[in-house]
Amino acid sequence: MDEWWDLWFDFTKTKTSRYFVMTFLLVYNKKPLEKIVKKLFYGLTKKQIKKSWWILHAVQELPETNSKFLQLCSKQKDIKIMALYIKKTPSYNPNSNEKHILYNHIASILLKKLVEKKILSTNESIEFIASRRETKKMLNTMFISCLWETAKKANLNIKISIKPPQEEKGLQVVDVLCWSIYQKYEHQQQYYSSIIASQIIILEELKNPIRTLP
Repeated sequence: MDEWWDLWFDFTKTKTSRYFVMTFLLVYNKKPLEKIVKKLFYGLTKKQIKKSWWILHAVQELPETNSKFLQLCSKQKDIKIMALYIKKTPSYNPNSNEKHILYNHIASILLKKLVEKKILSTNESIEFIASRRETKKMLNTMFISCLWETAKKANLNIKISIKPPQEEKGLQVVDVLCWSIYQKYEHQQQYYSSIIASQIIILEELKNPIRTLP
């Protein structure tokens, strides 16, 4: 799981995005993802590798690198992509605590959708890995607790962990996938997401997410 961009709603700041996208990547075998990352690095120059510190991050890569990455992903038939996006409005500017609650809430809704659409089964053992976005232990604990409660209600056999992308190559893959969907809405650039369009099984706008907060 990863996300693009952030949940700041202050539009007086030039860097505030109009959209927020959260993406889940589902695979039954992580090895192909690891091979994709390794294969892409083989084609980079020493200067590019040094700049990335052996961690691929879409915003730091050249357009052709991201395009090649997505092309490699598109050849993996086992990949399933699920995403929710929200269009932010200037009428609401949540405080710091509300941002964390909203983030957890969006992740919980997306997990519920996977159960409702029978993409995840109660008969399977599921490893859920999220990209680390917070340094505070309490916030990470709150996030895991929220997803765990959702999984428990759905009778999912799930193990939830938070890792940095250098430890989990699949997080580098989902970063680029999420970025490509974000480009579609934030910058009306559909080229990148079109490469993986056949693997996107959920792509929905979450309307009025603030009103649905628990």
